[in-house]
Amino acid sequence: MRLLSWNIRGLGSRVKISEARRIVRENNIDIAFIQETKKEMISIELVRKFWADDNFDFRFVGSIGKSGGILTIWDKNKFEETSYTIKESFLFIEGKWMSTNLQIALANVYAPCSIHNQKLLWEEIRSQKIVSCVCWFLGGDFNAIRKLSERRSVSNSKACIKEFNSFIDDCKFFDLPLIGIKYTWYGPNNKRSRIDRIMVEEDWLFNNSDAHLKALPRTVSDHIPLLMTLEKIDWGPRPFKFINAWTNQEGYASIVN
Repeated sequence: MRLLSWNIRGLGSRVKISEARRIVRENNIDIAFIQETKKEMISIELVRKFWADDNFDFRFVGSIGKSGGILTIWDKNKFEETSYTIKESFLFIEGKWMSTNLQIALANVYAPCSIHNQKLLWEEIRSQKIVSCVCWFLGGDFNAIRKLSERRSVSNSKACIKEFNSFIDDCKFFDLPLIGIKYTWYGPNNKRSRIDRIMVEEDWLFNNSDAHLKALPRTVSDHIPLLMTLEKIDWGPRPFKFINAWTNQEGYASIVN
């Protein structure tokens, strides 16, 4: 599975469409979560301009004027949709991952900035997760951080951090660590935040330990595109680690000597 999540900050210009096409095709994307399309309507012709081939399907949440907008696209050879739910800040699609017959949910989020509205969104997703019997993949722009070090030159609310962490813990999501970069959004006056994420189910990760999340180069948006893959990374030789408890094991001294 190769899953892209990107706040593109508008999908109308030729430059943005061209860059989306390059990212999708160079990285062989199976599923794309796009946030902040700023498009009230998404046509098949628009998606065709940047997807790798014609064998795709998609769902979208229209923007309100030029504000918001969510788009999820997938390769029909890889994923088969069975149902979907559309909300203002949340696009939820259930279906089958074809290669394994695993029932999964694709949840694309563009969270509001308002702390009150964020809490409502967390509760809405939490409620849907409780009644769901499928394996979730949750990604998007959450407009929230998990710890103070994930923001620079931006005000932080400890209450907001606590709410967000509680939501993740309650849903048993695993927030994939980001390889190669600390922040995902770069604003004016040196403002930076890690507000974009991809999360997976803890149980799924146990059987898919090669899953990792990396940052692609930032180009036409102030947000970093995120790519989740299941490819094994060669970290080099594993360093030796001595465990003190070994000294309590029977026969330790004779082995060392």
